Amino acid sequence: MTFSTSSIIEIIPRLYGEVPYGGNANAGLIFEYQTGSNTFTKLLDLPGGVNGRQPFGSLFQASNQLLYGMTYQGGINNSGVLFEYNVATNVYAKKVDFASAINGSNPYGNLMLTSDLKMYGMTYQGGTNNAGVLFMYDPIKNQYAKKVDFTSVNLGKNTYGSLLQAPNAKLYGMLYQGGLYDYGTIIEYDPVADTCLKYRDWE
Repeated sequence: MTFSTSSIIEIIPRLYGEVPYGGNANAGLIFEYQTGSNTFTKLLDLPGGVNGRQPFGSLFQASNQLLYGMTYQGGINNSGVLFEYNVATNVYAKKVDFASAINGSNPYGNLMLTSDLKMYGMTYQGGTNNAGVLFMYDPIKNQYAKKVDFTSVNLGKNTYGSLLQAPNAKLYGMLYQGGLYDYGTIIEYDPVADTCLKYRDWE
């Protein structure tokens, strides 16, 4: 069995992951793999429709021990959703509907946890310029906030990837297109100052 676009997160001694297609609704699924017994178990068929479908990124475990992920499509706007999954109870809950110009749409990458226990991510499209956004989600308060609207030349546009936090506490990510030469950019976001700068133009 091959999952060409699957991604996994390890919660010893089990691995948890998701795939964008398949399942009862062909909307993707969440699975568990036990390394010791070499056992694969499908845990949940993503519901599809207004509850989200086609997750392309990885699952992420937050400080509350729940797993979080994003879907590329589905939701009430068909722009993707941010969801929560409880492994212990096998309960899936949609937390955020992406809404194009309002808060971004169609995320491809992963969520990441910063040192202040908040999650950050990016979307491929949506936002004021339909170039994608950088956002923050607080899993404890269940609060979403759009932080940056990407712009084609000034910051770049359309990201497939994810953010990472460097030792200086700032977040870095790459955009697929835009920038001075339209080959994409590296951006730097400071969550304390709430500022975003173009770090490099690819050329």
